[in-house]
Amino acid sequence: MNQPLEAGTVYAFDRDGHDEPCTVTILKVETLRDVDIVHASIYGFKDKHGKPRTAGHLPFAAEVIEQAEIRFLARRDVPEFEDGYQTWRSAFDEGKAGVFTIGLNEVVDVLLQAIDG
Repeated sequence: MNQPLEAGTVYAFDRDGHDEPCTVTILKVETLRDVDIVHASIYGFKDKHGKPRTAGHLPFAAEVIEQAEIRFLARRDVPEFEDGYQTWRSAFDEGKAGVFTIGLNEVVDVLLQAIDG
C-alpha cells in the first residue's frame, strides 16, 4: 500500500469469487488503549438477492487495512459516520466492543451471513 491511511482515502479490494470489487473508505484513524484503529465504511457488496449493501462504520485494527490487498482510488470528503462511531465508542469505552482483526473479505462474509441469514 503506497498511500497513507487518512480519512477520506478510498480504496478498492477484490471480493473472493466475485467479479466486481468493493470499496473501502477510511473515515477516521485513531489510537485508543494502545490500539491503532482504522474506522472505515465498505460499499459494493451484494446480498443473495443481488441488492447492493453498505456497511457505514466498521472499526478495524490498523494492520488489517495495512496488510490488505487494496488499490488506491481517490480522496473524497468523509461521509457521515458519527452516529455509528458514537454507538461503537460508548460500547468500546465500557469494554463491550472491539475492533475487527479479520480481513476485509471475511468481514463482508460475516455481514452477509447476518443479512442473508
